[in-house]
Amino acid sequence: MQPTTSVTPRYHPDVIWGPFVLALVLGLVISAGLYFAYLWPSVEPEDLDDDEAAPAVPKPAPEPSKGSEG
Repeated sequence: MQPTTSVTPRYHPDVIWGPFVLALVLGLVISAGLYFAYLWPSVEPEDLDDDEAAPAVPKPAPEPSKGSEG
């Protein structure tokens, strides 16, 4: 009878790590593609026409009220 376990590995290391690395790389590529296809347009600022653009002058800060001071 021969022992069921051996000292040498049953598979070559490339057989185990090759598909794992391939799946990891393809998953990252597909995730990046989906991000740029669907989410990237919502991240970019919207360009407004000159007529619709908000004025560049900021609103003045409201003055503190002087009521009920004691």
